[in-house]
Amino acid sequence: MSKPVTRSADSLKSLTTKLKGLKLSLSNICVFVKNFKDDTTAAQINVRLEKLDTLWVQISETVWEIEAHEDFEEQESLQTSQVEMENRYYDAKSFLVEKAQAFQSDANQHQTLHPGDATLHGMMDHVRLPQIKLQCFDGNIDDWLSFRDLYTSLIHEKPDLPAVEKFHYLKGCLAGEARALIDPLKITRDNYQVAWQTLLKRYNNNKLLKKKQVQALIKLPSLCKESITDLHKLVDGFDRVIQTLDQIIQPADYKDLLLVELLSSRLDPTTRRGWEEHSSTKQQDTVKDLLEFLQRRIQILEALPAKVETKIEQSLLPKRKPFSAKVNNNAVQSNNAKCPSCSEIHGLHICPAFLKMSLSSRESLLRAQSLCRNCLKRGHLARECASKFSCRYCKARHHSLLCFKAGDANGSQGSSGKANLGDSAKQDGTGANSMAANASAVESTSSNAAQCVSSQVLLATAVVVIEDDQGSRYPARALLDSGSECNFITENLYQTMKVAVKRTDISIMGIGQSSTKASRKIKAVVKSRNSSYARSMEFLVLPKVTACLPTSTVQANEWDIPVDIELADPEFFRSRKVDLVLGIQAFFSFFPTGREIQLGKGLPVLTESVFGWIVTGEVTTASQGTKYTCNMAVSDDLEELMARFWSCEEVGAVSKFSPEEAHCEENYERTVKRESDGRYTVTLPKNPEVLAEIGESKDIALRRLRAVERRLSKDERLRKQYSDFMTEYLELGHMRMVNDCEENRVKRCFLPHHPVIKESSTTTKVRVVFDASCKTSTGVSLNDALYAGPVVQQDLRSIVLRSRIRQVMVVADVEKMFRQIWTNSEDTHLQCVLWTSPDGKVSTYELLTVTYGTKSAPYLATRTLKQLASDERDRFPLAAPTIEEDVYMDDVISGADDVESAIELRRQVDAMMISGGFKLRKWASNRPEVLQGIPRENLALPDSDGIDWDQDAEVKALGLTWLPNVDQFRFKFEISPITEHQILTKRQVLCFIARLFDPLGLLGATITSAKIFMQRLWCLKNEEGQNLQWDDPLPEMVGEEWRTFHEQLHSLNEIRIPRCVIGPGSLSVEYHCCSDASTVAYGATIYVRSQRGDGTVSVHLLTSKSKVAPLKVQSLPRLELCGALLAAQLWEKVADSLKTDGRVQFWTDSTCVLHWIRSPPGTWTTFVANRVAKIQGLTEADQWRHVPGVTNPADLISRGISPNNILGNDMWWHGPTWLLQNPESWPKPVKNTPEEELEKRRNVVACASSKESGFISDFLAKFSSFTRLIRMTAYWLRFLNNLRCSADVKRTGFLSSFELQAAEQVIIRKVQEESFPDEISKLLAGTPVARNSPLRWYNPQMDENGILRVGGRLAHSEESPRTKHPIVLPARHALTELILQHHHQMYLHAGPQLLLGTVRQRYWPLGGRNLARKVVHQCQRCFRAKPSAMQQQMGELPAARVTVSRPFSKAGVDFFGPVYLRAGRGRTPTKAYVATFVCMATKAVHMELVSDLSTERFLQALRRFFARRGRCTDVYSDNGTNFVGARNQIRELFDLLKEKTHRETVAKECANEGIYWHFNPPSAPHFGGLWEAAVRSAKFHLLRVVGSNPVHQEDFVTLLTQVEACMNSRPMTSLSDDPLDLEPLTPAHFLVGGSLLSMPDPDLSDVQLNRLTRFQLVQRQLQDFWRRWRREYLSQLQARSKHWQPAVDVQVGRLVVVVESNQPPTQWKMGRIEELHPGEDGVTRVVTVRTSTGSLKRPLVKLCLLPMQDQNE
Repeated sequence: MSKPVTRSADSLKSLTTKLKGLKLSLSNICVFVKNFKDDTTAAQINVRLEKLDTLWVQISETVWEIEAHEDFEEQESLQTSQVEMENRYYDAKSFLVEKAQAFQSDANQHQTLHPGDATLHGMMDHVRLPQIKLQCFDGNIDDWLSFRDLYTSLIHEKPDLPAVEKFHYLKGCLAGEARALIDPLKITRDNYQVAWQTLLKRYNNNKLLKKKQVQALIKLPSLCKESITDLHKLVDGFDRVIQTLDQIIQPADYKDLLLVELLSSRLDPTTRRGWEEHSSTKQQDTVKDLLEFLQRRIQILEALPAKVETKIEQSLLPKRKPFSAKVNNNAVQSNNAKCPSCSEIHGLHICPAFLKMSLSSRESLLRAQSLCRNCLKRGHLARECASKFSCRYCKARHHSLLCFKAGDANGSQGSSGKANLGDSAKQDGTGANSMAANASAVESTSSNAAQCVSSQVLLATAVVVIEDDQGSRYPARALLDSGSECNFITENLYQTMKVAVKRTDISIMGIGQSSTKASRKIKAVVKSRNSSYARSMEFLVLPKVTACLPTSTVQANEWDIPVDIELADPEFFRSRKVDLVLGIQAFFSFFPTGREIQLGKGLPVLTESVFGWIVTGEVTTASQGTKYTCNMAVSDDLEELMARFWSCEEVGAVSKFSPEEAHCEENYERTVKRESDGRYTVTLPKNPEVLAEIGESKDIALRRLRAVERRLSKDERLRKQYSDFMTEYLELGHMRMVNDCEENRVKRCFLPHHPVIKESSTTTKVRVVFDASCKTSTGVSLNDALYAGPVVQQDLRSIVLRSRIRQVMVVADVEKMFRQIWTNSEDTHLQCVLWTSPDGKVSTYELLTVTYGTKSAPYLATRTLKQLASDERDRFPLAAPTIEEDVYMDDVISGADDVESAIELRRQVDAMMISGGFKLRKWASNRPEVLQGIPRENLALPDSDGIDWDQDAEVKALGLTWLPNVDQFRFKFEISPITEHQILTKRQVLCFIARLFDPLGLLGATITSAKIFMQRLWCLKNEEGQNLQWDDPLPEMVGEEWRTFHEQLHSLNEIRIPRCVIGPGSLSVEYHCCSDASTVAYGATIYVRSQRGDGTVSVHLLTSKSKVAPLKVQSLPRLELCGALLAAQLWEKVADSLKTDGRVQFWTDSTCVLHWIRSPPGTWTTFVANRVAKIQGLTEADQWRHVPGVTNPADLISRGISPNNILGNDMWWHGPTWLLQNPESWPKPVKNTPEEELEKRRNVVACASSKESGFISDFLAKFSSFTRLIRMTAYWLRFLNNLRCSADVKRTGFLSSFELQAAEQVIIRKVQEESFPDEISKLLAGTPVARNSPLRWYNPQMDENGILRVGGRLAHSEESPRTKHPIVLPARHALTELILQHHHQMYLHAGPQLLLGTVRQRYWPLGGRNLARKVVHQCQRCFRAKPSAMQQQMGELPAARVTVSRPFSKAGVDFFGPVYLRAGRGRTPTKAYVATFVCMATKAVHMELVSDLSTERFLQALRRFFARRGRCTDVYSDNGTNFVGARNQIRELFDLLKEKTHRETVAKECANEGIYWHFNPPSAPHFGGLWEAAVRSAKFHLLRVVGSNPVHQEDFVTLLTQVEACMNSRPMTSLSDDPLDLEPLTPAHFLVGGSLLSMPDPDLSDVQLNRLTRFQLVQRQLQDFWRRWRREYLSQLQARSKHWQPAVDVQVGRLVVVVESNQPPTQWKMGRIEELHPGEDGVTRVVTVRTSTGSLKRPLVKLCLLPMQDQNE
């Protein structure tokens, strides 16, 4: 690589002297090596080794600086000296390293490292030093720096210590969280670097270390009294923090570090979070960055619309004291501090006046003085208090003098004796959890509130602020109800708000089955008046949510309520209406502290909440009567339940990812990683906002564990299976025990677990399921904080459909699929469980794999399988598509068309899954040879060795039962009997119907009957005329009907269905889709018809789908159309799943539907038009045929049949019998019926008159060829003539010329009658045409055939009559255009002039010249033969052309040639090329001779260019392969320079320099017009001097230099107007007079010339050049000399022809524009074109836009 010329502060002489000194030092070390003595110590060797490396670096740098000096000339002598020093360095170092290793081996014989002691002896020194004990690191980041430095020095940087031993030491000195990070890694050589990098990535966070130390500095305690011990602690702590900071920051950075932390700690949480996200990518935070961020934040908040504040009635709000902000410095306090209570010199805790106060008065004093509740001092809050003491009574973080339990403990209540404050009451979530765990078909919501007047109960009420969608706020009184699962709002409050409403249908039932309904639902934000609490909630709208609370006013004026607290409901005692009910969803978040104040016996309790202090509890009062109010709500979301039931009946396409799903996909791709053993590690997709709300969960997990243990104690067999499951979990490493020291280091989420028993399982009868949906103390579960993720596998129907067309089927199951995927160590604390260890202790365990029961587990598992297929696609080409398409959860269902392919597929799938850590088991196939080689324990069925197969042996996969030995499907429904006296309800019937699992619709005809019955139940009314409820008994007749149907369901288990629907060796496969409808349902069926080589035909049912008719009555033809649409959609699903190209035929028994499908959709009404348009988009009209209703198998699914009748129904299973026959025997088309006319769209005429097109226009519109038009018309005329004539004179055979001429005359006559009616009538009457007629110039006349001809002036000409009197054709008519197109093609694509001349020999088209041009212009062949490329508007000049920069700092490069060099006498001239470099700013030129066009030669030319003109920052070039290679090699070169081993030979500052290389689009040389013009000028001079004669290389280089000088002397502008300036501005002005890398000089343009030094005068002249460049040259670049037309609108999808200069135009490729690449000005000049061979990126000038057919001239 060429060395850039650098400036150095040292002179050449000083550098030479420095090099001599370094040589002397090197010589001394060489003398030491030469005279090496036996008594030399290891320390002497090590010192010289370290000095030797440093010395060589200095020598290399000094040599480089000398070579780069501009005055240095003795290049050869220096290189010789450098080679000599390098050899001496290598000899000395190799000798010293060898001796050091010898000392090391001797030391190892006397010293041994013991990992258990975690100690290390000196390795390189024979002196016996004290042992150094390695520090233990447990994950505390405060200890990281000391651990890192000590371990690095003693272990990590020891080159002679093996990596395995280093890994052993590393694990020995780690504990807790740090140990858990690397525990999964086995102790191997390669894993050591992985483990060390893992620790560095996790803990080597200098930014976090800085923040921790600054926070520790700010939190240093304040001294209250003079104490040597405390002062020592303070000084030591301060010194420790400063020493740590000195290691990681510079002294100049202290200001930013401290000020940023002080300011950011005072920001609100939202702004603080935004700042942390903003600064997360920066290594250091500065005050400037923080202030700029806050200014932008202020501007954003000011730009947002202001929220409308609704004034709350002041009488309802408690009086609040003004907020006062106090900032105190934590300085050491003197012992003369005054007491905040009495102003005496003593502490507050011993103040007599303070001790005499009541507890409420003490609290008031602390609030007023802003004192800490824990240490009673100023400057901080209790939660930030550094004191190690807490309350001696309740152990809480407050002073003992403030504890209300102190009174109970001492037998007194303080001086006042009125109030006690107890412990924080714990919320018992048992009731809420039991209700939440109640999973039934009914969504039940309960809201309970009981009140007694005689012993009155105050319910929890609060005055809150509710905010609508527009930001308006309204005061509202809310009831906080922990027993309600819904929130409610009154109608009155809802009407005053501006919110969006959603429709719903929820039945709300209270105690005693009293019910009401809620039909509306809204969303609003509930905010607190007294804090920053805000939460978005959904509310059901009711006229009244509850009675007035309390039921009567309570006398509370005698209660001793502390005056310094904020009440949530200031008028809690007054009976008033309630506007809101806030349920369990956010209930526990209302009480974050749990603090309570007891007002006294028989009085309620004050509980602290986010809304203020709530008054709740029993009040004993005298009353004359007893009155109770109890609210209970149970909601049935019927609409949602039925929507879930019917949603599985849809066959629509899968929707795109939602934003949450897209976030999951992005998170997976960003965080997934593959371990060394092939397994994957994934990260849980978390919602950070919800995750922060997760509360404590250990208590409920412990309660659930005790409940499970009680259950297990009653069943010894279950207990053993449960224990074995958990033991296996631990032994496989899928979970680990968490020790006590690390358990509390992070906030953990505990998952309860319970057994799930599945006796039908062939592997694991008992599974342990982890309940990630269990609510924590805040009402938020882990599943609430996780995203579910998108569905990435294909649906069940598609997978099973594909299995039915394969001759060989193979199934398998992934063993423990979830547990084969590791969970990232950062998320394992969210997957903790409690389990009793063998010693009987309940221990905490972390689940290390993807956990079954978490919301994201299915997504993570299935997405990992797809990732495995993507990673291993090259190794396993057959298995990868199978894993991507034929896997549903952990079931693999695939196959092949022959045994050999199936064996190879099975082998690849098994190998690929094993490579990812997944094991396949339960293998099964209908061909036993496919399973050979699989271990017996991995087979789904026992290996019978081909003898006595059990034909009923079955395998379950995807919910289907498959009999591999006979290759059949069967159904196994568990039908529970119905007793004689059992009461049937809607709920029970739906439960039975939902059990009929049939993904392919093989039982569709019977299931339709069940659907129809369910719809009937939906419409039933009770005696009161209301809809039948879920648990209401069914009417007797309806119940008997269902009993009859239910008794036949067991016959479905007797059905056997062939799995493969295509016969072996079939030559053709057809698909037949039948549709039908009845008044109650409509449906579709698809049959597969396959024909073998011997003519045998087989037909089998593939799939079906049905839907019940809508409740709104529709006509039968409309339902038939819905059935046809369902058939088209079902076929789309089948075709997409099978990827088939087989022939398809659609059948319907409705002629009305057939007519609708074969007509344009706009003909019919909206209902019909919409469905016809969808059908036509999915199918072709000619694919639809008519089938008689009696042989239509879809008739069965549209009406429904009983289970007994489907068993042997041959039409259902094999279709109509005529499908077994030849197509000639299939049903024939029938005539249309008048029913379709009822759906015709009625057109409303909006104008006074309209002209409809006649028959001839519609007839001509059907033809695109004049020849075909004439021949078809001739056939029609023959047909009409034959109808009138007898059989002996009928015309047959080929068309005669007479018939063709007659047909042409008929067409022309009809067109003329339509276009010239007035002219014809006047000529027949013998009068001339009107004066405004277009024929007035031509003297028109009628011939004997009634055809209008031109009279003209050529009567005496010798031409034929038809030439003298051509036929008149109307302008802009379809017939005229057809005739011109016909003659254009007949005369070999004649041009406009020839075309018009030949046409006028027989016809006279009006406006013929324009029409001829249009026909030629729209001809695709003519255009392709002579295409015209697009020309876009000239773009803006790049910044490099119009920005002042050093010459050649931004350059363009191009090659030209070849030129021929004379190699010598009698030798053949050799080729060479010229590399031309052009300065983008000054247009200066530099040329280098290159021997060939390879990348290596160009790199050499580039280095010569850099050495002479300076290094470029940007290089522009064409997309040549040599330039691309140069760019790639330069990138590799600079990456290489950054390595440590090359720093000895290349200057450090060069390693970070790079060149930005810009490539023009392919085939776009005009993008580099600057260097193309330079190449042209260079060729101009060279050709005139040399011509084609070869010259010697030296002569040519000299000539190039002279040409370069000529080109650099070209004027850039014309002569200036200054009479003193006689020379124009040229590129040479910028290349002469200064160093190429000179520093910028001050602006001297305004300084008098007589005040300038000689050097400044030269710089002044250079600045004058740049000023003239701006004034004279830059302004000339404004105008667009060409391509100034407006921008061409290029659209995606347009057809184009790609210009290829090396081929004739007729062979240029056609393509379609696929993507636009607009420039900075929005104008598209480059596009991506998709051709038959792939996609190309081309400029518009290389594309020819094909004309559109409807485009005018």
